[in-house]
Amino acid sequence: MPVRPLALAALVALAPAALLAGDAHDHDAHDDHAEEHADHLAEAGDLRLVHAWTRATAADHALVFMEIENAGATVVLTGAESPMAERVTLVAFRMTGEGGAYEALPELPVAQGTEVELAPEGLALRLDGVARPLAEGDTLPVEVRFGDTHVEVTAQVEAADARQHSHAGHAH
Repeated sequence: MPVRPLALAALVALAPAALLAGDAHDHDAHDDHAEEHADHLAEAGDLRLVHAWTRATAADHALVFMEIENAGATVVLTGAESPMAERVTLVAFRMTGEGGAYEALPELPVAQGTEVELAPEGLALRLDGVARPLAEGDTLPVEVRFGDTHVEVTAQVEAADARQHSHAGHAH
C-alpha cells in the first residue's frame, strides 16, 4: 500500500530515534584525525553525512544508518543506490500488532539547520538483494540522493548486534 503524505508525516513523527535532533557531536571539519576518519564523513555543499554504518549479516538484506546534517536550504532525501544491492529503499520503523516492521517512505525532507539520524528502530536505508554476506570490518559503498545532489558514503560494517557506529561520539 503506498504511503500517503499524511501517513509519511505520521511515520516520521513516530520514528523514535530518528528525527531532527540537535547535533550531539562536534563534527569540526578541521579535526586533527581527519585522515583517520575520512570514511566517516561525506560532504556535498551544505550537506554532511556522518558515521554511515550497517550490521554484519548473512542475509541478502541490510539496513544502513547515518547522521545527515544540513546547514543549507531544505533538501529532500529522495533515494539511494549501492553497487552491492539490487535495490535501496528509504524506510521507517513502526510498531505493529505483531511487533515492529520497517515501512517504505517515498522521500524525507531535511530542513535547513537540522540533523536527521538514521538509526535502528527509526529511519534507515534498506538494501535488498545484497550481493554477498557482510562481515564485521567490511565496508559498503552507498550513493545517497537528495534530488540532483548525490553524496557517496562508505558504510562501515559493525557487529551483527551493534546498536550504533563504533566511532559514535568522536569529533569530525
